[in-house]
Amino acid sequence: MRVHPTPYAKIANGSKTLEMRVNDPKRRRIRVGDTIEFINADDPRLCALVTVLTLHPFESFDTLLSHFSATEFGGDSKENLLSEVRRLYTPEEESGHGVVGIRFRLESETFTFGTEVITLV
Repeated sequence: MRVHPTPYAKIANGSKTLEMRVNDPKRRRIRVGDTIEFINADDPRLCALVTVLTLHPFESFDTLLSHFSATEFGGDSKENLLSEVRRLYTPEEESGHGVVGIRFRLESETFTFGTEVITLV
């Protein structure tokens, strides 16, 4: 999954442990125990590998964010997180698919340099 640099840095340093996405068909294939690659959108050579611990489906981002601390999503407030996620997803996507919170554990961070992959964490 591609993520912007700021949330990527929070995933890589372990301060972000929940990702929120529209629960579209692609996300519905995710299972507990799966490995997800979070790729830095500005520098795709950086990749954080995480293990999915739990999945939390909800009807809306508002409801999802009401069940967890904003800091778990790498944010400072529910309002700011809602503002950010609403720039990424339309109301139709949210209501049509629902949403999912993906709790994960960081396993490693890698940097690809040419054909060499260097593990950073």
